[in-house]
Amino acid sequence: MDDGDETRLVTDPPAPQPGEIVHYQDFVQILVDTVEARFLHGDGVDIGHALDDERLSERLRRETIKLSHLSYLLGEELESNEKEPNHTEEVRDELDALADILDDIDDLS
Repeated sequence: MDDGDETRLVTDPPAPQPGEIVHYQDFVQILVDTVEARFLHGDGVDIGHALDDERLSERLRRETIKLSHLSYLLGEELESNEKEPNHTEEVRDELDALADILDDIDDLS
């Protein structure tokens, strides 16, 4: 829409900052990594590079996404009767990581 006003990019808070999962460049990189992993490699998604110094809420979301991805892979393996032995261990590791995050959340109370 051309209403005569100039458009400007807002980078100061409350705009998402670099390292936050919703920061535009980090979000696009996560999408690229996800598409590559899902359709090109079949590997799990590593979004850690975009999340240095993340907040507790961001850690919770990230670990939940990783757990969801691993659960999907494990479910596919169970359906095809071709279970990879390391995937159950990876799911256990993610559950442990989520338990640690929940402990951190409990410590805030």
